Amino acid sequence: SAGDVVEVILDHAANVQLLDAANYDRYRQGQPYEYVGGYTGESPVNLSAPAAGRYDLLLSTAPRIVPPVGRRPGRPARPPV
Repeated sequence: SAGDVVEVILDHAANVQLLDAANYDRYRQGQPYEYVGGYTGESPVNLSAPAAGRYDLLLSTAPRIVPPVGRRPGRPARPPV
């Protein structure tokens, strides 16, 4: 539900993104998408769901070829160290 928090513990810098179902589909199709989170070098990362619904969590240390549209309102990831 809205405001639920996902905590991610990292051992190195990564791109951590929380996507709703529609934006995950866009991501899979290589289209621009929106997300909560971003690149961070700190741990833990706490991300809040901006609305009720199903979410997918993406973790990546490699750059993404198709850039996302941008962040959705919500609790952002901490900035890299």
